[in-house]
Amino acid sequence: MGIYMGRNKVGYSVTDMDKADNTYLISEKILMKLNVMGVPQTIDIRKRSVLDIDFYLRSFSFSLQSGVVKFLARGEVSENKMALFVSSGGREVQETIPLKTTPYLSDSFNFVLLQQGLHVGKEFSFPIFDPSTMTSDEVIIKIEAKEEMEIGGENVLAYRLIESFKGVVITVWVSEEGKTLREESPMGMVFLKETKEEALTKNWPKGSGTAGADIILSTAVPVNIHIERPRSLKSLKVRLEGISPGDFKLSGGRQTFKNNILKVTRENIKVAGSYVLPLREGRFEKHLEPSILVQSNDLKIVEQARRIMGGEKNALKVATMIMVWVYQSVDKKPIISIPSALAVLESKVGDCNEHTALFTALTRAAGIPTRIIAGIVFSEKNFYYHTWSEVYVGEWISIDPTMKQFPADATHIRLVEGGLAKQVEMMKVIGHLKAEILEYQ
Repeated sequence: MGIYMGRNKVGYSVTDMDKADNTYLISEKILMKLNVMGVPQTIDIRKRSVLDIDFYLRSFSFSLQSGVVKFLARGEVSENKMALFVSSGGREVQETIPLKTTPYLSDSFNFVLLQQGLHVGKEFSFPIFDPSTMTSDEVIIKIEAKEEMEIGGENVLAYRLIESFKGVVITVWVSEEGKTLREESPMGMVFLKETKEEALTKNWPKGSGTAGADIILSTAVPVNIHIERPRSLKSLKVRLEGISPGDFKLSGGRQTFKNNILKVTRENIKVAGSYVLPLREGRFEKHLEPSILVQSNDLKIVEQARRIMGGEKNALKVATMIMVWVYQSVDKKPIISIPSALAVLESKVGDCNEHTALFTALTRAAGIPTRIIAGIVFSEKNFYYHTWSEVYVGEWISIDPTMKQFPADATHIRLVEGGLAKQVEMMKVIGHLKAEILEYQ
């Protein structure tokens, strides 16, 4: 399949399926050349999965290479759990994920649908595991229509499917034989069935360059006015349209949201409210726990946190010291990858996702409760999707290690709290979110 953004070709994918005894083996390769904030990037994704005779997932391996950064994961399903292994920063981290039922991969949906019958109006619900976010959830598929479409100069009949995963909607056209002919994602990316020769050569940009719109700029949220010094803002009042308040964490802490009007007030840090590490309050345990991508209990992370802290025990001062170290140590380059704290500690390169993953791991290792925040931030003439953190230093305070801000300025608008599993939900508003700045100070 050729991969397009608008009229510009940005890559191709190839999928192979083989049957052996009572299993199916599916191999997939995706190669894309994208502009990321003006920087050409080549993204190489490989996935290999083993399915049982009913297309349920038994095991998988997944890799994503973007420049010098490589992410590796593999998983094995047994009974109602998955053993998940992630390799990054020269280490392999294991985590066991409980499963309500054995999941599918998106690669096998078409075959399952063929088994159950392709009929307009039918709706299905399948458990799915997504290797790119390391999460399991339900996908809802509805067969909306059967229509004629042109593929490779020929008219063919296809079923139009609407797939919804965590509220993110993808439109897919499938042939009567169960082959995917076209797929449209919320970010404007289109997968189109082509011959091998077309996929590998047709409309590719010449040389090592890339073609088409910048993937970051194309998802930006334009606004009505320009702010001269956004990093100094103490308060912001903005009208948001195209977003459902029930789906996002728009109110709480420094934010209030009512009748589509969002108010952000930058926090005032109360030095006297800080505490001596370690914090001994059980209610913050979940914000101190490691995860498979934020490996705050790994010896490399723990030792680095200790080196940064020295003998300092004041939580506020330690959070500041870690923020400054991450800001100064990580080379600010846009990359498309799955952010792992261990990988960032080794490569010392990345954008806001990488800064935030490493910062969060280090502060948790130091004993400071930290949560990952994702939303939008103002820069130049737009709001851009962005990640940062919040630390508990007597109260929850926003902190941005990418911009070296503590607290973060008032143009940081929180949409969700959490890692990749939560951040994928922001795709629901990409292309729909609108912002009008009403007041700022």
